[in-house]
Amino acid sequence: MLVFISFGHFQYLNGMAARVRIDDAGDAIDNLAG
Repeated sequence: MLVFISFGHFQYLNGMAARVRIDDAGDAIDNLAG
């Protein structure tokens, strides 16, 4: 089955994933510094 995802939606998902990774990195740094 072919699933079509619009470019805008793809960019939105990429942005969400990037923010999650950045948040995880920030939490890790806080834990190390904590």
